[in-house]
Amino acid sequence: MAVKPNYPPLSHACVGTIVYRITSSGEKEYLVQDRVRPGTPYDGKIEFPVGILEDVKQGKRRTAGEQALLEAYEETGLEINKMKLNLKDKMDYKDSAGDEVEGFVPYYQTRQLLGGYPWYMTVFLVEANPNAEIIIETSETKNVRWIRESRLKQMLEKNTDDFFSLQVPAWKFHFQNYG
Repeated sequence: MAVKPNYPPLSHACVGTIVYRITSSGEKEYLVQDRVRPGTPYDGKIEFPVGILEDVKQGKRRTAGEQALLEAYEETGLEINKMKLNLKDKMDYKDSAGDEVEGFVPYYQTRQLLGGYPWYMTVFLVEANPNAEIIIETSETKNVRWIRESRLKQMLEKNTDDFFSLQVPAWKFHFQNYG
């Protein structure tokens, strides 16, 4: 049996979803929520749904895209079957030794360089059904809501400190390239 190397711990992997919908009037709206992290500088920050990428060793067997959709569902109640995951160039690989690798081109990636935890976030872009409604709020989030694109851009331009810092580059990328 091959000996596995003992690598030092790396960044924590998480997945996030920029969820949008096109309303019947043709307006684009984004799903946002406020973080609930009492006692941290992140409490109350505006964010899109995000969660830890579950470790396969913990018995979870989900792709990164599946986990992103599950996080959006767990934090908002938005039904997974009403979301369309835009995932490009997906390729999986399994070698003769039993290693399985998931390959894909994500929408965007960010990494915490200083402060906070050493997070590495893979961001997915998800289109929700135009009639998708938020069903729940959880102990991790509050004030889950749809915000018109023009309003969200204004909020981001006015004060990025109101947003969860790990996600600000993804929001800026999105609006510079697609908003």
